[in-house]
Amino acid sequence: MFDKDAFRELIRNRGIKIVALAAAMDMRPSTLYRKMAGKLDFTRSEIQKCCDFFQVDNLNHIFFAKEVS
Repeated sequence: MFDKDAFRELIRNRGIKIVALAAAMDMRPSTLYRKMAGKLDFTRSEIQKCCDFFQVDNLNHIFFAKEVS
């Protein structure tokens, strides 16, 4: 289950603009906002692009959270 609060916190803590993250994930900012709101699911390739953008091995705690805060 996607943890939108943890994702928003990651973006905020890194000082990332939604426009920059959306561009790195090859999508429009409006699409990213819908995915962040849980209206659309992230694909595997989008999750990988997000990991590449943040330069981390995985973001399983966000995209595959067992419990959502």
